[in-house]
Amino acid sequence: MKKIIVSILILVISISQSVFALEVYPPLEVVEGFRNIKIPDVGYITPRLYNTGMEYLKIDYMSNGVDIYRSKDCENWEYIKFISDEIMYEHEDAAYMFPGTTQPSSPFQIINTGQNYIVRRTTYDNAKPSNSVPDKAKFCIYDLDFNYIRTEVMFEGSYIIKMSYIDDVCYVTLANLKTYKSQDLSTWEEIYEGIGVPISNGETTIYTTIENDPNSTRPQLFQNPIISKDFKPDKKVAVEGIDMRTTNVCGKFFINYDNRDEEIFQAFDNSTIEKMWESEKNEGKKFPPHVSFSKDGVYWARFTLPEEPKSQISWIEEQKDGILICYGETYAYKLKYSDMEQIVPNSDIYVEVNKEVLGFDTPPILEDDRVLVPMRFLFQKMGAEVEWQEATQTATATLNDEEVSFSIDNNTAKVNGIAESMDVPARMSNDRTMVPLRFLSENLGYDVQWDEETKTAAITTESPQTQISQTGVISNIVNGIKNLFGIRQ
Repeated sequence: MKKIIVSILILVISISQSVFALEVYPPLEVVEGFRNIKIPDVGYITPRLYNTGMEYLKIDYMSNGVDIYRSKDCENWEYIKFISDEIMYEHEDAAYMFPGTTQPSSPFQIINTGQNYIVRRTTYDNAKPSNSVPDKAKFCIYDLDFNYIRTEVMFEGSYIIKMSYIDDVCYVTLANLKTYKSQDLSTWEEIYEGIGVPISNGETTIYTTIENDPNSTRPQLFQNPIISKDFKPDKKVAVEGIDMRTTNVCGKFFINYDNRDEEIFQAFDNSTIEKMWESEKNEGKKFPPHVSFSKDGVYWARFTLPEEPKSQISWIEEQKDGILICYGETYAYKLKYSDMEQIVPNSDIYVEVNKEVLGFDTPPILEDDRVLVPMRFLFQKMGAEVEWQEATQTATATLNDEEVSFSIDNNTAKVNGIAESMDVPARMSNDRTMVPLRFLSENLGYDVQWDEETKTAAITTESPQTQISQTGVISNIVNGIKNLFGIRQ
């Protein structure tokens, strides 16, 4: 086994560019030659680890089948059984669904429900547009000794794009954009349309929105996450440039990856992604992929993989002490959880604009009881225009007829040309301009409310006075119409 330690350089994004997750540079360990047996015409196959939610399973690929082990700590392994290719072929669906030597490179999901194992192939979770997709939503069920029980066919005419199992309930999202739940794996109840399955890391539960793009050959696209309240979808999170289709849980982290280049990463839309795929197909282009991770689904760290091996991520595999970012069966980068803990964005302060939580690339900071947030993303969500003067380190925000100018480390701001004192000046943090939230929001005509219990600053685009005024106008119009037609009040 060959191991090499590499680092990723910081990418500094200027104010004028799109905001993504916080760019980080974790130490990565290159893992090559980690194969245990060579299969003719296939090559060396990686022993796969699967986190079932209750333990780890290890699948050792042999020349004529697989050995299955389980462990709570990834150190002491209990042998379960050997399943031959011949036995798997006795059940056509099982051979297709189970990660045996017939499908050595296909990604799978294995869930331990406490009574059974659910096994499904995840190839189409993150697939490129294709007409060759399954015509059935199905998965296989095994007992805890891995004896095949049955293949559960949920529906005809669609296929599974996401599955989770939380608190004895199985959740499934289909390609028709509908999400279902079941407690017995036989009776399914539709619960959401346009919202994906819940995903939990044990501390936080998030959902993903799903949008149907008529211009895409792929019927769905996972978009920004939704945070949970009382285990129900609550508020959407505005996170730019993160493709939520690949989001899964590894350890305490939500993790996802994408294989787009930087230009397409900034122009995040289906039509552009389609062009990239077409370009890749015709010209054989490969782009350096990205990996993002978060602990709360709101604040994300993101890093770009090195150009080697000039390929794209196939899947991310969970290990005891970290993750393997796998490129097929021949190459992987290992990232340790301890290193992720050191660099993941972490804050208990949140900001909402019109009930949408802002996933800043640099989390808010608290200074003298005042919340400071990254300027560009905040003003973008407010609809304000921003002009930045590098020479004087001064920013000017304009919205409607209001204009606010301020400089880094200067407590004096100008509101419509008049000097005003700020309790806390703007600061620089992680190459981001951090601005005092309440002062700038209120001087641009917004209402700001602080919830101490949830540590959330809520901004509304219309002040309560404006809302009352508009309500009064509408009420007068309605009453005037009633009087005109002789309708009694």
